[in-house]
Order: sequence, then C-alpha cells, then structure tokens
Amino acid sequence: MEKLTTGTIATLISPDYLDETDTRPIFEWMDVIRRQNIVYVGLDALTDTTVASAVGNSMFADLVSVAGHIYKHGVSGESTETPPMIALHADEFNELICDEFVPLLNKAGGAGLQVTAYTQTWSDVEARIGNRANSVAANAAAFVPAAGTAYG
Repeated sequence: MEKLTTGTIATLISPDYLDETDTRPIFEWMDVIRRQNIVYVGLDALTDTTVASAVGNSMFADLVSVAGHIYKHGVSGESTETPPMIALHADEFNELICDEFVPLLNKAGGAGLQVTAYTQTWSDVEARIGNRANSVAANAAAFVPAAGTAYG
C-alpha cells in the first residue's frame, strides 16, 4: 500500500477530499453502477506487477464490499429490487486473482455481478491459487484463453 499512498502514484489516484481546489472527480462504485457507466482499469501488470497487484487487490476488495451492500440493500436502498447486471471483464486473470477476488467470484452473483476472466492458460491460474482453482472456475461466467475457446 505504501506505493499507492506516496509520491506520484498517490497524486494520480488519490484526490484530496478536503482540498476544495482539487477538481478531480471522486470515483465511487455505487455511482458507476447507478449510472450504468463503464470503467476501464489498465493495471499494466506486465511492467509493474507490484503496483498492478496492489491497485487490483484494493479495487476488488472495494467491489466485494459494494456487492455485499447491493445484495443486502439493493442499489437504491430497497432490498426487494432486482439487482442490476454488472459485467466485470478481467484480462490477464492469473495476474489479478488474489484473496479479494475469490469472494467476488463465489458470492457476488447475488448482487448481479458476472465475471468473465481472460487468461493465457488455466494452469497459470492453478499455479497462482493452488487447489482453490476449481472453486474459482465454477463461479466465473467464463474463462477465455488467448486462442478464444471459453472455459467454464
């Protein structure tokens, strides 16, 4: 987390909530979901795995929390509403999967989250998370290798 909260990276991704002259928008998942917007996050895992992992883990932990809120209270605060469809496409999945991502796959479907994961090979995912790989595969919408044949 130190890499994300210091130096140039901190000024890029962390607006100052208390600085009235800081005009950067404050990103909140619930606003994105309510507005049915699209978010693209380029983590550049090839050149900086550490920062990509830290940003990805933080983002996924936040999405798990938001999915829990939607599951319990709905998007507008009505627990009886049908959850929205939220499509998450994760490229280079084997670089992104972490402890925060597993509950997102296992439990967030009830909040309307559908995950499609792209990876070069399934063995890369297995190498990353070991025996939890079968559980992950069962809960993802699809795994798409580079050749284009879907898993799952």
